[in-house]
Amino acid sequence: LEALGLGIDRINKTNSHFTVEVPSYLTSLATLIQNTPIQTLQQYLRWKTITAASNDLSSPFRELQFSFFGKIVQGQQKPMDRWRYCIHQTTSKFGDIVDRYFVGRKFGGKSKPIVVEMINNIK
Repeated sequence: LEALGLGIDRINKTNSHFTVEVPSYLTSLATLIQNTPIQTLQQYLRWKTITAASNDLSSPFRELQFSFFGKIVQGQQKPMDRWRYCIHQTTSKFGDIVDRYFVGRKFGGKSKPIVVEMINNIK
């Protein structure tokens, strides 16, 4: 991979081996990148960055994102409510932390003996 100029060795120094199921893909990708004008690669990366962040930006970006990806690609009638989107993003990125906080707040220490007994009864 390093011979292809992909610099994979700099990304993950802890694992010295990994499996590539389709080596021809990486060879073709390296050739494609080498033969693509730098301006095209820069525009592509700008587009990918903007589309990845568009739901977190102001309304005009969110509306453009939804008009194409939401309506045309996914067939949605209306965008997700903003509050629901915020909850979705929070739980998808911090799920375990949010879950731990919720369980600690809602069930506290009083319910632990009940849950332990319930689990023991199931066993």
